[in-house]
Amino acid sequence: MLNRAELKNRAKSVLKGKYWMCMAVSALVGVLSQAVPQISLQFGKIGGYRVTEALQRPELLVSAGIPALIIILFMLLLNLAFSIFFVTPLVVGQAGFYTKAASGHTDYKEIFNVFKNEHYMNVVKTLFIRDLKLFLLSLICIIPMLVSTALCSVNGNFVILVYLSFFGLIPMIMKSYSYYLTDWILADNPTINWKACLSQSEEMMSGCRFETFVLKLSFLGWILLGTLLCGIGAIFVTPYIQATMTQLYLSKKNENIENELISEMN
Repeated sequence: MLNRAELKNRAKSVLKGKYWMCMAVSALVGVLSQAVPQISLQFGKIGGYRVTEALQRPELLVSAGIPALIIILFMLLLNLAFSIFFVTPLVVGQAGFYTKAASGHTDYKEIFNVFKNEHYMNVVKTLFIRDLKLFLLSLICIIPMLVSTALCSVNGNFVILVYLSFFGLIPMIMKSYSYYLTDWILADNPTINWKACLSQSEEMMSGCRFETFVLKLSFLGWILLGTLLCGIGAIFVTPYIQATMTQLYLSKKNENIENELISEMN
């Protein structure tokens, strides 16, 4: 794996002459994946209250009645379906766009190619299984938190709460980094089955999960700066981050190809 400086330098080279196109694509993906699902929750009203407000105040849900609860459940399921069948494949399309950009080709239509592909449902299935596995693992990680909360209620030792909560999150974080390259792998090969895709991501990320965490952490300053600018500044940083993470994928991919060639020669 290349070091952080090399990955970032390669990303900067990719963005030369293509930055504004990359920023427009990342902004479009962000709007479609983040803003659109919030519209129904922000503007939908239950008993005179916005759905988002009702979800934050349990007493409003209780007083809303069964019909209102059914409407809220339907809206939440609709947003979940939107995420499964549109948002996650769209992120794969974005990964494909940045992979092509690394070779000099930039076409915003690339982010929608996954929907035109005959293997679209395979992409949806793979991402759903990945996210489901991470979700189930997160439920397991909650157990130490519940235990620590119970202990704190007995003796008031909040240090236990902090430690057990932290260690409870570690398995989920590690697994999420093992699956980190799933989007790029699917963008490169949408025909790959879900087991092979997740296994390939785990293999490629083996031994470099912590380095990837540090790499992402190195963008924290830029992200905070973007947040200070009313969040708008984050839009300008996203292409740099996406291009760098794409270089990580290409670096690991080339390593795998080289290792396979060496194995065949031996």
